[in-house]
Amino acid sequence: MNEYYNQRYEGLREQFRARCRSDADQLEACLVEGGDLETAEMLLHRLAGAGATFGYPEVSAMAKGLENRLMDGGQIAAAERAGLLALLRGLT
Repeated sequence: MNEYYNQRYEGLREQFRARCRSDADQLEACLVEGGDLETAEMLLHRLAGAGATFGYPEVSAMAKGLENRLMDGGQIAAAERAGLLALLRGLT
């Protein structure tokens, strides 16, 4: 029975990783100068909530920090943006 649940969980993790790659592309577009910060906040919020659930606490931590920064009216530096995008695209 555990094998069944392990397979299901791994399938869900793979779906999460695929969504992260898609979210990275969308975030990249949203975070350019004058971009769609509302959508960026929504994506970051979703990543912050789901990352640890699927075994990626570093995704949650980074996304939450960046979401808070945007909510406080701050900017995301290019290096931070690149770090998050690399993390999302490189999940294994």
